Amino acid sequence: MATSIEQSIGRTLRDGTSSPSACPRCCEKSSTDSQRHPRIPLNTVVRLDFPDLKELVRTFSSNISLGGLFLQTKVFQPVGTVFEFTCRLADDYPVVEGRARVVWIREQDQGPERPAGMGCEFEELYGDSRQLIFHIVDRHIQKGGEPFDLEQAGEGG
Repeated sequence: MATSIEQSIGRTLRDGTSSPSACPRCCEKSSTDSQRHPRIPLNTVVRLDFPDLKELVRTFSSNISLGGLFLQTKVFQPVGTVFEFTCRLADDYPVVEGRARVVWIREQDQGPERPAGMGCEFEELYGDSRQLIFHIVDRHIQKGGEPFDLEQAGEGG
């Protein structure tokens, strides 16, 4: 069953009532800030296609921003590995897809808020993925959610 944000995103993108064209309020930070795009929680299945693996890998995301996402996994790829990914919010809902690069790895769980996984930076977003991320972040803020910086949350490499 789709959550209210998934329903809102799907409805909004299908009926065309919202088409974000600029970075949402959360990203209005100075260029001296270390994290240009604060993250919001996004727990969804992500399909990964690594060039050196014959099978697709499925894992979960913890959070997303306009710059990248964190993938909960214990199947690591080396820092610098570039891969294709697809995040589907729910059946029949839009996807975020593109190409990303592993920028850091947390090899072991460090508590419930810091699972093992890989921090990944987007190299390219396909189709309407960028607009969908704008919308997800903006809706999160409109509903009272707070974006967070990885450094403040202790998530850095």
